[in-house]
Amino acid sequence: MAARQIGAAVAALGVERFDLLGEGAGAAAAMWLALAPEAEIGSVVLAAPDGAPDEAFREIKRPALVLSGTKDGSDAGDRWRTLLPDCHFMFVYDAGPAMGAERPEALAFIAQEFFERRDLFLVSRENGMIFP
Repeated sequence: MAARQIGAAVAALGVERFDLLGEGAGAAAAMWLALAPEAEIGSVVLAAPDGAPDEAFREIKRPALVLSGTKDGSDAGDRWRTLLPDCHFMFVYDAGPAMGAERPEALAFIAQEFFERRDLFLVSRENGMIFP
């Protein structure tokens, strides 16, 4: 499986632990990597995940953040949120399924906050007014 190969490659580079972001179809790939025993993942951000999540993802033991855009008409984000055991859910204003292209500054800001602060990311150290 590709996730195991990626995990082994990252370990071979000497990276002991890292955080992971997957967008759209990449959300499932990120989750498979997070489940791979070769990868030591800290937390996972899923930006506008599409498709149905695999039942195996219920076994994830890492904090996850699912981001859904306010212009995304699908219920994919909600399906992912309800499946993942340690999951936070947040809407990104004025974003659709291409969140990384439509709102890159908001995605980068939220992901960095979550990676650095885990559960405390909801209480921002910054003024969020620049990301209406």
